[in-house]
Amino acid sequence: MLSWSPDGSKIATASTDKTAGIWSTTNPGMPLVLNAHTKQVTHVVWSPNGEKLLTASADTSAIIWSSVSGEKLQTLKGHTFTIQEVSWSPDGTKIATAGMDKNCIVWQASNGEKLFTMSHSWVVESVNWSPDNSKLVTSSMESAFAWSASSGEKLQTLKGHNGRIYSAHWSPDGSKIATASLDSTAIIWSADGTKLLTLRGHTENTGVNTAQWSPDGKRVATAGDDRTAKIWYITDPNSVEEVPTHKLQDSPSTRIPQTRISI
Repeated sequence: MLSWSPDGSKIATASTDKTAGIWSTTNPGMPLVLNAHTKQVTHVVWSPNGEKLLTASADTSAIIWSSVSGEKLQTLKGHTFTIQEVSWSPDGTKIATAGMDKNCIVWQASNGEKLFTMSHSWVVESVNWSPDNSKLVTSSMESAFAWSASSGEKLQTLKGHNGRIYSAHWSPDGSKIATASLDSTAIIWSADGTKLLTLRGHTENTGVNTAQWSPDGKRVATAGDDRTAKIWYITDPNSVEEVPTHKLQDSPSTRIPQTRISI
Protein backbone atom coordinates (compact mmCIF):
# COMPACT_ATOMS: atom_id res chain seq x y z
CA MET A 1 0.00 0.00 0.00
CA LEU A 2 1.32 3.47 -0.80
CA SER A 3 0.25 7.09 -0.53
CA TRP A 4 1.44 10.29 -2.27
CA SER A 5 2.27 13.33 -0.18
CA PRO A 6 -0.04 16.31 -0.83
CA ASP A 7 2.68 18.18 -2.77
CA GLY A 8 3.68 15.10 -4.78
CA SER A 9 7.31 15.19 -3.63
CA LYS A 10 7.21 12.00 -1.55
CA ILE A 11 5.59 8.60 -1.41
CA ALA A 12 4.87 6.67 1.79
CA THR A 13 4.73 2.88 1.74
CA ALA A 14 3.32 0.32 4.17
CA SER A 15 4.99 -3.08 4.47
CA THR A 16 4.53 -6.55 5.87
CA ASP A 17 8.00 -6.18 7.47
CA LYS A 18 6.39 -4.04 10.23
CA THR A 19 7.75 -0.76 8.86
CA ALA A 20 6.62 2.18 6.76
CA GLY A 21 8.90 4.14 4.48
CA ILE A 22 9.01 7.70 3.15
CA TRP A 23 10.58 7.98 -0.31
CA SER A 24 11.59 11.05 -2.30
CA THR A 25 10.17 11.17 -5.82
CA THR A 26 12.91 13.54 -6.99
CA ASN A 27 16.02 12.08 -5.33
CA PRO A 28 15.78 8.28 -5.38
CA GLY A 29 17.67 6.57 -2.61
CA MET A 30 17.10 4.92 0.72
CA PRO A 31 13.79 5.78 2.40
CA LEU A 32 13.22 7.30 5.80
CA VAL A 33 12.17 4.16 7.69
CA LEU A 34 9.43 4.38 10.32
CA ASN A 35 9.97 1.50 12.71
CA ALA A 36 7.80 1.12 15.81
CA HIS A 37 4.98 -1.27 14.93
CA THR A 38 5.28 -4.91 16.03
CA LYS A 39 3.22 -6.41 13.21
CA GLN A 40 2.41 -5.69 9.56
CA VAL A 41 1.67 -2.06 8.63
CA THR A 42 -1.72 -2.19 6.89
CA HIS A 43 -2.35 1.41 5.85
CA VAL A 44 -0.57 4.75 5.60
CA VAL A 45 -1.90 8.28 4.91
CA TRP A 46 -0.50 11.81 4.98
CA SER A 47 -1.91 14.69 6.98
CA PRO A 48 -3.54 17.30 4.73
CA ASN A 49 -0.56 19.66 5.11
CA GLY A 50 1.99 16.88 4.52
CA GLU A 51 3.82 17.50 7.78
CA LYS A 52 2.77 14.24 9.42
CA LEU A 53 2.13 10.63 8.47
CA LEU A 54 -0.37 8.20 9.98
CA THR A 55 0.17 4.44 9.95
CA ALA A 56 -2.14 1.58 10.92
CA SER A 57 -1.07 -1.90 11.90
CA ALA A 58 -2.12 -5.43 12.68
CA ASP A 59 -0.64 -4.77 16.14
CA THR A 60 -3.94 -2.87 16.90
CA SER A 61 -2.30 0.56 17.05
CA ALA A 62 -2.05 3.62 14.82
CA ILE A 63 0.95 5.95 15.00
CA ILE A 64 1.37 9.62 14.05
CA TRP A 65 4.86 10.45 12.76
CA SER A 66 6.77 13.54 11.72
CA SER A 67 7.17 13.17 7.97
CA VAL A 68 10.34 15.27 8.12
CA SER A 69 12.32 13.58 10.90
CA GLY A 70 10.52 10.25 11.21
CA GLU A 71 9.97 10.91 14.91
CA LYS A 72 7.05 9.09 16.52
CA LEU A 73 4.66 11.77 17.82
CA GLN A 74 1.58 9.92 19.09
CA THR A 75 0.46 6.30 19.47
CA LEU A 76 -3.29 5.72 19.22
CA LYS A 77 -4.36 2.70 21.26
CA GLY A 78 -7.99 1.68 21.58
CA HIS A 79 -8.64 -1.13 19.12
CA THR A 80 -8.43 -4.80 20.07
CA PHE A 81 -7.74 -6.24 16.62
CA THR A 82 -6.08 -5.22 13.33
CA ILE A 83 -6.72 -1.66 12.12
CA GLN A 84 -7.81 -1.92 8.48
CA GLU A 85 -7.77 1.73 7.43
CA VAL A 86 -7.01 5.20 8.77
CA SER A 87 -8.16 8.62 7.56
CA TRP A 88 -7.33 12.25 8.40
CA SER A 89 -10.14 14.79 8.39
CA PRO A 90 -9.73 17.33 5.56
CA ASP A 91 -8.94 20.09 8.07
CA GLY A 92 -6.33 17.89 9.75
CA THR A 93 -7.80 18.17 13.26
CA LYS A 94 -9.17 14.64 13.65
CA ILE A 95 -8.34 11.06 12.70
CA ALA A 96 -10.61 8.06 12.15
CA THR A 97 -9.48 4.44 12.43
CA ALA A 98 -11.42 1.41 11.14
CA GLY A 99 -10.80 -1.92 12.83
CA MET A 100 -11.42 -5.62 12.53
CA ASP A 101 -12.75 -5.38 16.09
CA LYS A 102 -16.00 -4.00 14.57
CA ASN A 103 -15.25 -0.46 15.75
CA CYS A 104 -14.42 2.84 14.13
CA ILE A 105 -12.76 5.33 16.49
CA VAL A 106 -12.40 9.09 16.08
CA TRP A 107 -9.36 10.74 17.67
CA GLN A 108 -8.08 14.27 18.26
CA ALA A 109 -5.07 14.56 15.98
CA SER A 110 -3.23 17.10 18.13
CA ASN A 111 -2.93 14.98 21.27
CA GLY A 112 -4.21 11.48 20.41
CA GLU A 113 -7.28 11.78 22.64
CA LYS A 114 -10.01 9.25 21.84
CA LEU A 115 -13.22 11.21 21.20
CA PHE A 116 -15.83 8.52 20.49
CA THR A 117 -16.38 5.05 19.05
CA MET A 118 -18.84 4.03 16.33
CA SER A 119 -19.75 0.38 16.85
CA HIS A 120 -20.65 -2.01 14.02
CA SER A 121 -21.93 -5.58 13.91
CA TRP A 122 -19.08 -6.71 11.64
CA VAL A 123 -15.51 -5.85 10.66
CA VAL A 124 -15.14 -2.21 9.57
CA GLU A 125 -13.53 -2.29 6.14
CA SER A 126 -13.10 1.43 5.43
CA VAL A 127 -13.65 4.93 6.76
CA ASN A 128 -13.67 8.27 4.93
CA TRP A 129 -14.47 11.88 5.80
CA SER A 130 -16.88 14.12 3.95
CA PRO A 131 -15.15 17.11 2.28
CA ASP A 132 -16.63 19.56 4.81
CA ASN A 133 -15.40 17.52 7.84
CA SER A 134 -18.98 17.13 9.14
CA LYS A 135 -19.60 13.45 8.38
CA LEU A 136 -17.93 10.07 8.09
CA VAL A 137 -18.85 7.07 5.99
CA THR A 138 -17.88 3.52 6.98
CA SER A 139 -18.36 0.19 5.23
CA SER A 140 -19.03 -3.13 6.91
CA MET A 141 -20.48 -6.41 5.65
CA GLU A 142 -23.55 -5.61 3.49
CA SER A 143 -24.14 -2.03 4.66
CA ALA A 144 -22.40 1.32 4.72
CA PHE A 145 -23.16 3.98 7.31
CA ALA A 146 -23.02 7.77 7.42
CA TRP A 147 -22.16 9.27 10.82
CA SER A 148 -21.94 12.67 12.45
CA ALA A 149 -18.24 13.49 12.77
CA SER A 150 -18.89 15.64 15.84
CA SER A 151 -20.94 13.23 17.92
CA GLY A 152 -20.65 9.76 16.36
CA GLU A 153 -24.41 9.61 15.84
CA LYS A 154 -25.50 7.27 13.04
CA LEU A 155 -27.26 9.35 10.39
CA GLN A 156 -27.98 6.94 7.52
CA THR A 157 -27.72 3.26 6.71
CA LEU A 158 -26.93 2.49 3.07
CA LYS A 159 -28.36 -0.95 2.44
CA GLY A 160 -28.55 -2.35 -1.09
CA HIS A 161 -25.57 -4.61 -1.63
CA ASN A 162 -25.76 -8.40 -1.34
CA GLY A 163 -22.21 -8.93 -0.15
CA ARG A 164 -19.40 -7.49 1.90
CA ILE A 165 -18.73 -3.79 1.17
CA TYR A 166 -15.03 -3.13 0.72
CA SER A 167 -15.03 0.65 0.40
CA ALA A 168 -17.20 3.77 0.65
CA HIS A 169 -16.12 7.22 -0.56
CA TRP A 170 -17.73 10.67 -0.61
CA SER A 171 -17.87 12.58 -3.86
CA PRO A 172 -15.70 15.74 -3.92
CA ASP A 173 -18.72 17.98 -3.29
CA GLY A 174 -20.10 15.73 -0.52
CA SER A 175 -23.42 15.17 -2.28
CA LYS A 176 -22.95 11.48 -3.08
CA ILE A 177 -21.28 8.29 -1.85
CA ALA A 178 -19.85 5.45 -3.92
CA THR A 179 -19.64 1.93 -2.46
CA ALA A 180 -17.90 -1.16 -3.83
CA SER A 181 -18.86 -4.71 -2.92
CA LEU A 182 -18.11 -8.41 -3.12
CA ASP A 183 -21.45 -8.72 -4.98
CA SER A 184 -19.72 -7.55 -8.23
CA THR A 185 -21.33 -4.09 -8.19
CA ALA A 186 -20.70 -0.52 -7.12
CA ILE A 187 -23.57 1.70 -6.02
CA ILE A 188 -23.94 5.48 -6.13
CA TRP A 189 -25.97 6.95 -3.27
CA SER A 190 -27.16 10.44 -2.45
CA ALA A 191 -25.86 11.85 0.83
CA ASP A 192 -29.29 11.26 2.40
CA GLY A 193 -28.97 7.50 1.78
CA THR A 194 -31.10 7.21 -1.38
CA LYS A 195 -29.77 4.68 -3.88
CA LEU A 196 -29.29 6.44 -7.21
CA LEU A 197 -27.52 4.00 -9.49
CA THR A 198 -26.04 0.50 -9.55
CA LEU A 199 -22.90 0.06 -11.66
CA ARG A 200 -22.89 -3.40 -13.22
CA GLY A 201 -20.10 -4.42 -15.56
CA HIS A 202 -17.55 -6.41 -13.61
CA THR A 203 -17.69 -10.18 -14.08
CA GLU A 204 -20.39 -11.86 -12.03
CA ASN A 205 -19.28 -13.53 -8.81
CA THR A 206 -16.11 -11.42 -8.60
CA GLY A 207 -15.73 -8.64 -6.07
CA VAL A 208 -15.40 -4.93 -6.77
CA ASN A 209 -12.66 -3.83 -4.40
CA THR A 210 -12.96 -0.06 -4.62
CA ALA A 211 -14.98 2.73 -6.21
CA GLN A 212 -13.34 6.16 -6.14
CA TRP A 213 -14.31 9.55 -7.53
CA SER A 214 -12.39 11.68 -9.99
CA PRO A 215 -11.44 15.12 -8.61
CA ASP A 216 -14.22 16.78 -10.63
CA GLY A 217 -16.85 14.34 -9.32
CA LYS A 218 -18.05 13.40 -12.80
CA ARG A 219 -16.48 9.96 -12.99
CA VAL A 220 -16.03 6.92 -10.78
CA ALA A 221 -13.25 4.37 -11.22
CA THR A 222 -13.83 0.81 -10.04
CA ALA A 223 -11.33 -2.05 -9.69
CA GLY A 224 -12.36 -5.69 -9.43
CA ASP A 225 -11.19 -9.23 -8.91
CA ASP A 226 -11.93 -9.86 -12.60
CA ARG A 227 -8.59 -8.13 -13.29
CA THR A 228 -10.21 -5.02 -14.75
CA ALA A 229 -10.56 -1.38 -13.81
CA LYS A 230 -13.47 0.55 -15.28
CA ILE A 231 -14.26 4.26 -15.54
CA TRP A 232 -17.88 5.40 -15.39
CA TYR A 233 -19.49 8.78 -16.05
CA ILE A 234 -21.85 9.79 -13.23
CA THR A 235 -22.97 13.21 -14.46
CA ASP A 236 -26.70 12.44 -14.49
CA PRO A 237 -27.86 9.43 -12.44
CA ASN A 238 -31.28 9.61 -14.10
CA SER A 239 -30.02 8.92 -17.60
CA VAL A 240 -26.51 7.48 -17.41
CA GLU A 241 -26.10 4.09 -19.07
CA GLU A 242 -25.01 1.41 -16.68
CA VAL A 243 -22.05 0.32 -18.79
CA PRO A 244 -18.36 1.20 -18.37
CA THR A 245 -17.01 3.93 -20.61
CA HIS A 246 -13.49 2.55 -20.44
CA LYS A 247 -12.01 -0.83 -19.55
CA LEU A 248 -8.47 -1.24 -18.28
CA GLN A 249 -7.32 -4.85 -18.06
CA ASP A 250 -4.14 -6.40 -16.81
CA SER A 251 -2.78 -9.83 -17.69
CA PRO A 252 -3.21 -12.86 -15.41
CA SER A 253 0.55 -12.92 -14.86
CA THR A 254 0.48 -9.43 -13.33
CA ARG A 255 -2.73 -9.74 -11.36
CA ILE A 256 -2.67 -8.36 -7.83
CA PRO A 257 -5.69 -9.56 -5.81
CA GLN A 258 -7.60 -6.96 -3.79
CA THR A 259 -5.91 -4.10 -5.63
CA ARG A 260 -7.14 -0.64 -4.60
CA ILE A 261 -6.57 2.33 -6.89
CA SER A 262 -6.81 6.07 -6.28
CA ILE A 263 -7.51 8.88 -8.73
